[in-house]
Amino acid sequence: MPRETLTRLFDLDVPTKFIIGNGEVAVLQEMAGKEPTGVPAPYRHVITWTAQQLDDSRKSLLAAWPKTLRIDISGIGRVFFCHATPQNENDIFTRITPEERLSRATRAEIS
Repeated sequence: MPRETLTRLFDLDVPTKFIIGNGEVAVLQEMAGKEPTGVPAPYRHVITWTAQQLDDSRKSLLAAWPKTLRIDISGIGRVFFCHATPQNENDIFTRITPEERLSRATRAEIS
């Protein structure tokens, strides 16, 4: 229910900000007539269906979302947000990812 979900999120009565992630990138690629990158074949039908549910106004909204965001949060300070890593929304890392690999992936954006 992508249309309904976006409508509900935009209608929230609290301040909200959005960042783009791999799902949104794949849907935008599909809407542009391109092969979605980073989407395993068994899940492509979901991306295709989702893209078919969204009109150009929603496409423009998704495309305008930034890859990264910094927000000042009371009691915490400035917080950096991204989906996966700042360079690539499809990067995967876990608690066992070597620190050097993670540092390379985040160093340029966070510094």
